[in-house]
Amino acid sequence: MRCDHGCGECCGVVACSKAEYATIEKVVKAKGIRPVRQGTTCPLYIDGQCSIYEARPLACRLYGHVKDMACPRGYNVNVTREVEREYSRLMVRGGVANAVLLHSLVYTSAEFTEMLGVSSNGGA
Repeated sequence: MRCDHGCGECCGVVACSKAEYATIEKVVKAKGIRPVRQGTTCPLYIDGQCSIYEARPLACRLYGHVKDMACPRGYNVNVTREVEREYSRLMVRGGVANAVLLHSLVYTSAEFTEMLGVSSNGGA
């Protein structure tokens, strides 16, 4: 899929599995990456590119390839229905309870919730 260097339009809040998060933490440590506090932009989107590209989560790998995750610049590359079904299956199996946000590398839960303007009762 085509991507423009420095775009980052799809590099926002990313949920990943606990296993993916553990791998990402190892890559961050091994490469000496310093995640950046930059609002809702992914803390690992640094200097116009993904600093953990080889270890990026499934959600990032599928961005622009499944209909519910379209590239805002229109560089979409459709994948087979089988891949879309597998993505849906993984999302259901993993569930929100098992998801970790990459933003937890640089923000506490309270800071992130406040930044998003979400109240503790789930309202905005």
